[in-house]
Amino acid sequence: MTIAKQEEKLSSAFRQALALSSKVDVKAVKYTDLKQWDSVAHLMLVAAVEDAFSVRLDPGEIVEMNSYGKAVTILQKHGVWPNE
Repeated sequence: MTIAKQEEKLSSAFRQALALSSKVDVKAVKYTDLKQWDSVAHLMLVAAVEDAFSVRLDPGEIVEMNSYGKAVTILQKHGVWPNE
């Protein structure tokens, strides 16, 4: 799968779980920047990422996933995102 397709899937997961408009630069989003990124939205994001990439995140990874970039790093560890 191409990097563009992977980015599209991850961006979609972020937009859906965090109710982000298409105008928001998903790659710049961080947990501390969004009031709507609360514990419930975080669990929705985890579920969306796990579903989109057919992976299961461990508890440490769930806690660590506080930005798009961190999600990419975690997905690389699972072998479902190309290393750049």
